[in-house]
Amino acid sequence: MKALKPLLLGLLVVVLITAIALFYFLVNLDDIVKKVIEDTGSRTTGTAVTLDRAEIDLRSGRGSLYNLQIANPEGFGDTPVIALDHITVQVDPASLGENVTYLYQVEANGARLDVVQQGTTTNLHTLLEHIRGNGAEKTPAPAPTESNDTEPLVAIKELDFLAASASLTLDNGDQHQLKIPDIRLRDLGTRTMGLTPSQLSRKILNDIIRQAERAIEKEIKKAARDKLREEAKKRLGEGQKKLMDKLGIDDSED
Repeated sequence: MKALKPLLLGLLVVVLITAIALFYFLVNLDDIVKKVIEDTGSRTTGTAVTLDRAEIDLRSGRGSLYNLQIANPEGFGDTPVIALDHITVQVDPASLGENVTYLYQVEANGARLDVVQQGTTTNLHTLLEHIRGNGAEKTPAPAPTESNDTEPLVAIKELDFLAASASLTLDNGDQHQLKIPDIRLRDLGTRTMGLTPSQLSRKILNDIIRQAERAIEKEIKKAARDKLREEAKKRLGEGQKKLMDKLGIDDSED
């Protein structure tokens, strides 16, 4: 019996420590989520990522993220390059104590992108280069893992990035408004094989920015064609006027 007492005492201490750790986690879950998003996002993008607050309801598993902003890369101004007022998430509450936190759904609706062209590049492309590792090779798709020593693991069943829009400022100061096609990602990890927040953020931001860049590239090409067309019309008009002047014809006459 005496030999059992130290063992039972040790077991009690382990249970108490676990209970305290779990209580701390549950009480501070909103702050923990906020910190993970800001720290991981900033590290991934190479710019400041900020979130006003996170609210997670443990009973229903529903959560909201408010006012997520990704700062512009250096040299592109002080306004955020990507801003989102509200993101909704649906977590499996039972997975919060597991190795992989499982999210049924993440929906980001109405994101605003502020895209600025400088020469042959844009702030969005510069951000993408940071994400890929300063423009080295294209980042391969992250492989799910069973464990990680430094970061928690997460899996997302459905992620929808909907109704996003972009304001595009060209080198010459012209501004254009355009819509970004909806992005729907599925099965980012599983219940047993999760991704770290760093892997998830790289995958999600890479897909969002690539889709946005396609729309922006089309708009830039369209703007260039329109400019050439206007210049051609102007030159044609000037040439026609010179010819009429040479012939002595007054173009104000009927």
